[in-house]
Amino acid sequence: MSIRLGQNEAKLLLEHHPESIRTVRFRVLDNGGSPIDPAFVDRLALRSQRPILHHALESLRLDGCIEELEENILLPFLHTCSSKLQLYQNRQGIHCFMNPAVHTALSQIRVTMTSLKSEDVPLTCDASEEDISEIIYCSQDWKTIDLERLYEVSFLTASAIADNCDHLQEVVLVGCSGLRSVDLLVVLGAARNLRVFRAIHNNDVLYDLGLDPWLVATDMVGGKWATRSLEMFICKIEVPEPDDDAVKDAVRGDRERSTARYCLDVQRQVLRLLAVQTKLKTLRFGAFLSKRRYCPNRIMPSLEMTLERSGGIECMLDPA
Repeated sequence: MSIRLGQNEAKLLLEHHPESIRTVRFRVLDNGGSPIDPAFVDRLALRSQRPILHHALESLRLDGCIEELEENILLPFLHTCSSKLQLYQNRQGIHCFMNPAVHTALSQIRVTMTSLKSEDVPLTCDASEEDISEIIYCSQDWKTIDLERLYEVSFLTASAIADNCDHLQEVVLVGCSGLRSVDLLVVLGAARNLRVFRAIHNNDVLYDLGLDPWLVATDMVGGKWATRSLEMFICKIEVPEPDDDAVKDAVRGDRERSTARYCLDVQRQVLRLLAVQTKLKTLRFGAFLSKRRYCPNRIMPSLEMTLERSGGIECMLDPA
């Protein structure tokens, strides 16, 4: 069933639609909607003399001006639904989950959020990091969290993901320039069912160079990731040059060789960390330009690798 409705009509039809309907999508308008025949309203009033249960309903999608009306329109209706219901997780659906009363009603019929995409974050352009973190804390059943180009997210968001990642399988952090290496490692250290971790745009290694977050190799050394199920890992990894103390004993002629040995040792330790991810099918580290004022076009040292295999890393180890 699909119809454009005003607020009162939406409430009326939602509560009295036939019990056998499985899918409902409606758009609530600011100023009225399609006029409803008064005789039809009278027939609905007669039907309301007996309780109407919507246990067959499997999919509900809300569009339009639902904000601040969900308790009036949606809340009474949810008490007639069953756990078969799935609320479409667009911007309006997420807004409903943010309402405590509606969230409680949805929880009672075991309806939760499993997918979050940046374009569906309410008021994306103005949303603060606190708002985004609050959305993430609304569910512990996330399977996908895609925050692409939400530039302001940082450690609060990373902590929220880590606290609600029991079922998380995919994380997309492309363009999340507020995230530091340690923030990315918080997520990787907690999400034990993670299969996809992507922080570089799929189509171009050099996409939005100054906006994509990256890992620092020295932050990774000695750490462990919660998952061993990664199938896709796409993230820049910077290999920082050693500080002066690390090469202070080297004579001038050996300084470059000492630096190279240091960087190679760090790279090997990072690759050992990745070696346990035997299910990897896509592995990509990207070069990236420094945005520092004193060297605006400098290519920062980074791990470089692209792997595309249908059978995972074990096929490379044992081609037969």
